[in-house]
Amino acid sequence: MQNADKETKQTDMFADLARKYGVRVDSVRQLFSALQAGGGDRAQFSIPELAGMCQWSSGGMLMIGDMFNDGLKAKVADLCSELSEIAREHANDKRTSPERRQQGDGHAASNDIWYPADLGVPSSSGAQNSMRYAFFPSTRRLAINDGNQTTVYDTADHQISGVSQQQGGGQDLAFSSQNGPIELSKLQKLS
Repeated sequence: MQNADKETKQTDMFADLARKYGVRVDSVRQLFSALQAGGGDRAQFSIPELAGMCQWSSGGMLMIGDMFNDGLKAKVADLCSELSEIAREHANDKRTSPERRQQGDGHAASNDIWYPADLGVPSSSGAQNSMRYAFFPSTRRLAINDGNQTTVYDTADHQISGVSQQQGGGQDLAFSSQNGPIELSKLQKLS
């Protein structure tokens, strides 16, 4: 019953924010998911009514597809800021939940921490469509979750800083690194 109450409150919150910012509820939900994947501090997302491909971080960085639309840029920044606070609170609740404390297999129990715990803390993470990624420089690993499973890759000397995904039917990913773009297919799959 308690989970149903939380889901109802979250649905109501998404509807309220959608009305406040004049966007669809699904857009708010997608943005919230991207923020959760980024720990509430950053997000990468592609939402058509928010100018397509966007990146946001809590330090004030915002890039939107329609870079000269200052009104839309302000709307996206405000919505991200408001949702990021909720995403961080949600992440903190899940980290301290009884289910999380009882988990002992080294993998995260909650939806916001979806990668193997032994990878450490990601320096960059994000979500695009149904795919999430997190980069762990200390272990030189990249984790990709496609909604069904998580796969870990060895990044060698690449310092991952962003992701791009082929739009359309494919799920081809490429990442930005200090050496330029690197295709996912060029990284060694570990699991």
